[in-house]
Amino acid sequence: MRRRVLTAAVLWIFIVLMFPGSVSASTSSKGSKPADAVLNKEYSFDAVLDSNGGIFKLYDQDFNTYESNSCNVNFAWKWKSDTELEMYYSISIPQKEGYMIVGWSRSKGAAIPEWGFDFDGMINQVSNEKKYPEKMYAVWAKVYPITLHANGGGAFGYETIGGNSYYIESMTTDFYYDPLEKSVKWTDKMKPWPWSKDEDKVLAAWDREYGPELEGLVLNDSAPKEFFANWENKDLADVRVYDLNDKPYTGKPVTQDPEVCTSQYGIKLKEGTDYTVSYQNNVEVGTATVIIRGIGRYTGSATKTFKIYESTEPKTDDPKTTDTKEADPKTVKAKKANPMKVKALKVTLKYSALKKKAQKIAAKKAFKISKAKGKVTYKKAGGNARIKISKAGKITVKKGLKKKTYKLKVKVTAAGNKSYKKLTKKVTVKIKVK
Repeated sequence: MRRRVLTAAVLWIFIVLMFPGSVSASTSSKGSKPADAVLNKEYSFDAVLDSNGGIFKLYDQDFNTYESNSCNVNFAWKWKSDTELEMYYSISIPQKEGYMIVGWSRSKGAAIPEWGFDFDGMINQVSNEKKYPEKMYAVWAKVYPITLHANGGGAFGYETIGGNSYYIESMTTDFYYDPLEKSVKWTDKMKPWPWSKDEDKVLAAWDREYGPELEGLVLNDSAPKEFFANWENKDLADVRVYDLNDKPYTGKPVTQDPEVCTSQYGIKLKEGTDYTVSYQNNVEVGTATVIIRGIGRYTGSATKTFKIYESTEPKTDDPKTTDTKEADPKTVKAKKANPMKVKALKVTLKYSALKKKAQKIAAKKAFKISKAKGKVTYKKAGGNARIKISKAGKITVKKGLKKKTYKLKVKVTAAGNKSYKKLTKKVTVKIKVK
């Protein structure tokens, strides 16, 4: 068996050099070895790959190419240890105009593949199930051409023609949505990446809604076809920091879970990728300091403070509170959790009206709030810079926005009272301009 697999591998290396559409692979993957599997024993099975609307470019014994809707493949593998197996297979990559293959499935109409294109984890799964697929179907993702604009603040690079250099202010490339990894991917290995002419600027987002890697974008027929770069300061000196609350003294370091957003567009940054958090004087009662330091594409730092106050609740390790007397319920009464419920509503505005003047949206048309204890207030936490919200919840959309659906992130806070705690919830209001 091993000789047959190795002979096939050598043959496919020659074929790959002649026909780049073919792939020969030997991969290792982690998993859990079935109880009756024997180490270093070779297993194999044959399967039919159906292109599911695409086409395979194959070859015959004389190395003449031909096209087919399906092809046969032999899978061979052995368990190298209790957790690792090695797999051998050779396939031809199917092609389909306007689509990118994202994996394989045992179901013909599957939208989400069971395994990626390289069959990662497939042998581990089927060898445990003791059920080998006789036929597998290609799963396709539609390819979308998208134009990326540097938006005046930067350029993708430059080309030289006749000794003269010029900036490329925009470029069109192809994207597809991988449902297995739930992310947008480039069809080409070369990823377009704009860089700023201003060394103090960095790409913070596209269209103020999607991160530099177009995080959160789901491609479909109604997805935008053009994106504009938004440039922010690299220096985080003026960064916006939310969710810093005063906290009680515990005898241990008091930490926070802050939300850090860019200064101009209010785009949320990622801890560990864009910044780090450290503290000073965050143990004793008094003023503690939070230090936000830029990393990766960002530089500089910002400092914010919060209060550590003396707790009115008795500490369990305090010898004064370890007697057998029960606390007086009149003096120690814990507050209940605020039962406020918040639901963001979808709002629709007419482009014809917005083109003439700014539009205002009452809080009751954008939010459904119930069971709130204490005064309710609103605060913007992200979204388009031309959309504002007052403390009372009135949303103002400035004129000039294009036909599109915009997202406004809002922090809704119920202040609480003597019986209920303060509560803040974050919701996203969708504002459709049509």
